[in-house]
Amino acid sequence: EGDFKVLTSEISVQGSFIKLVTLLDTLEHNTNLGRVSSTSFYTYDDNKLKRKILILKIILQNIKSNKIADL
Repeated sequence: EGDFKVLTSEISVQGSFIKLVTLLDTLEHNTNLGRVSSTSFYTYDDNKLKRKILILKIILQNIKSNKIADL
């Protein structure tokens, strides 16, 4: 117990639905940034641009060992 540490990162990106899903697929299958542990899509109204903006929030987790490897 206590030999591992969970590192959590949060990323928020905006774009079109197809581009966001493509990014998510890349993160899940083709990178070593960590395991995708949670995702959520949401929109907000940009009154300046007079349109809705789509945001993807991604939570990534890595598990790191606290032990130093024996030589």
